[in-house]
Amino acid sequence: MVRGLAPFIPFITDNIYQRISKHIPKSLHYEDMRSVHFLPYPEVREELFDEVVERRVKRMQVVIEQGRLCRERRTVSLKTPLKSLVVIHSDPQYLEDVKSLESYIVEELNIRDLILSSDEEKYHVQYSALADVKSLGIKFKKDAAKIKKAIPNLSSTDIKSFMSSGEITIEGCHLSSEDLRVQRGIQQTPETKHLEVAVDDNCLVILDSFAYPELAQEGMAREFVNRVQRLRKSAGLVPTDDVRMVYKVVKDDNNEVDSMFKDQKSLFDKAIQGEIQREDAATEGALAEEDANVRDVSAAPCREYEHSLACQSGGDLPQRTFLRQQQELRLCGYILFLSTTIMIRIASIA
Repeated sequence: MVRGLAPFIPFITDNIYQRISKHIPKSLHYEDMRSVHFLPYPEVREELFDEVVERRVKRMQVVIEQGRLCRERRTVSLKTPLKSLVVIHSDPQYLEDVKSLESYIVEELNIRDLILSSDEEKYHVQYSALADVKSLGIKFKKDAAKIKKAIPNLSSTDIKSFMSSGEITIEGCHLSSEDLRVQRGIQQTPETKHLEVAVDDNCLVILDSFAYPELAQEGMAREFVNRVQRLRKSAGLVPTDDVRMVYKVVKDDNNEVDSMFKDQKSLFDKAIQGEIQREDAATEGALAEEDANVRDVSAAPCREYEHSLACQSGGDLPQRTFLRQQQELRLCGYILFLSTTIMIRIASIA
């Protein structure tokens, strides 16, 4: 690795090399070992290539890209957890390759379940066809218009047969594979309106974008964590700073906040690495300002104030608060979750 990067970052790589060179076994020594730049550039060892791994990763990338596309179409952020993603493909080997990297897909797309199947009927997959206008015009001249008009009347079964045989007869005209472009989707019904479909490389993915209550709560908790971390950053805090975090419920029509903190306690403990407590008293001494938009709802801004502090000498002096001087730091922000407004305060324990 160091030899490969040497032409691009010469000083860093040579510094690393000087530190590790004394641990390189003599069997791997070259004629001149004084510097990484005196060593030969590494040669490609094609025997180490693993075609199976490359194939699996490529197919994993297809699924992830199509899953992201589904989220974008539904304007659902990756921070919002979703219930399931269905991957449909006729090749069992393809599904097995995707299964082998399931953990990466689940994490990357923030979904709970990855479902693999080759049963198109179970998920109401429908086939449709579009005319290749240029090809039809060249081959059928005046008949192209009536062929194009008849194509929407083809059934899903007709199109599947066309895919198998590569030919079909419409309005007495013989069409081949270059005359039609086949598309796949799902039947549009009230039960499937929350499903989003994307297709690539003969792989069809179906994303369930419905906002299930338990997942919506987790998404809200992750948004809350994100806002806390942003407020900490704007205050100049580092992860090792020992601070007390407090939130105040300003508005909660549906009593969502307390249940969120109770149900998602493990998430908060892991992400924030500290306890966050509820405090209903008025908050003052805010130092940061930020306008937050959460789930398309504007939040009330955080404002920056000057606060009168007692210095170590015992005197009073108006100045801005700095944690490094072991003075009290208060950071106040307002976050609006749908009908819920939360005020956060971060204070030092110094």
